[in-house]
Amino acid sequence: MTPPPRRMLFPLLREETRKACHFEVMLYFWILPLVGILSFGLLYVRRVGQDFPITVVDLDQTYATRTAVQFLDATPELRVVSVVEDEAIARAQFERQEVLAVVILPHGLLQSVKHRRPVDGAVVIDSRNLVVVNSVYMGIQKALGYSIAGAKFSIVKRVFPPRQTMQKILPVRVVSRSLGNPSVDYALFILSGLLIMLIQQCTLVGSAVGLTGETEGGTLAASVTAAGGPLRFLLVRGLALLALQVPVTLTLLAVFYGLLGMPAGSPVLSFLLLTVFSAAVLAFSQFVAMLARRRLALLQGLVLFSMPAFFLSGYTWPRENMTAPVRWLSHLLPSTPSLDAFPRLNLIPGAETYLPAWLLWLGALIGLYLAAGWLLLRRRVARTPSAPE
Repeated sequence: MTPPPRRMLFPLLREETRKACHFEVMLYFWILPLVGILSFGLLYVRRVGQDFPITVVDLDQTYATRTAVQFLDATPELRVVSVVEDEAIARAQFERQEVLAVVILPHGLLQSVKHRRPVDGAVVIDSRNLVVVNSVYMGIQKALGYSIAGAKFSIVKRVFPPRQTMQKILPVRVVSRSLGNPSVDYALFILSGLLIMLIQQCTLVGSAVGLTGETEGGTLAASVTAAGGPLRFLLVRGLALLALQVPVTLTLLAVFYGLLGMPAGSPVLSFLLLTVFSAAVLAFSQFVAMLARRRLALLQGLVLFSMPAFFLSGYTWPRENMTAPVRWLSHLLPSTPSLDAFPRLNLIPGAETYLPAWLLWLGALIGLYLAAGWLLLRRRVARTPSAPE
């Protein structure tokens, strides 16, 4: 098969771009990602849960417990709706679902603080929703950490002069920040995963459906011949679709950072990561398209792809705890390194140091799937009756 002259490259690129602008492809590349990020993203605009109602059982009735109540109510995640002295009253409120948690401050709390003994309290919480549990527990831990430290400081201040007091005991600050664990900020955890999976699923389906459509319509062999061979066809087609994907990625990032207010640690590097990620998905999609001859069969096979890919990525469950075959399978998915990298680039200072490793991973997947797609496409064209000798 004689490759076309170099001057034919731009007409071929223009022709593949024209095919990519078909409504069905645009539906997957443009419309569905935007609808998805807006539909789900606006649910998490408030970022973390706030003002979850709780009640406090004060069994000690001292200034230490009153300080604890003040700190609990001042915590953004919590709102103290009542302070009672009877645990039965609080449990009744909990059973009527008037509050989401009951914090029990025990007898002898002040004396335990004075003598530096452990304080054993109790928390009754509605654990049906893990997000609520995480937010309420975080608020309680912060509030009680501050309040107990403040109570200790007040006790020591009565014994020692003010200047010596600060040397004897310093208030302990319990700070909760999203540094290494993106799940601390639930909105960022969800929306980062949503953005990556939307790009992967929509790009995968949009690209693969178009290529399988050419197989179904009997025009694939002619397109490959016009491009000058299977590899050149895949490269030109992938380049055209990547050019279409770039403005989509910019738009999605604008929504992610601007409208939804997500942290923008490294927006330029994030764009670079998502561009290389899109190229890897396009290479993967062209390989997948060679496994089906009918668009309906392809869509049926891809309809459930997104969920297993999400769980295999290690985003919700560590890959270290997976069996070796499953772990190796997860390494073959473009979403795996991208889900590793994207939240960290936007949260952790210095994470850009590891960006070359993530890009190298994605680059290896591009090469792998281009080679696999080329072999399958070459075989398919060779078996096509209309293919040239």
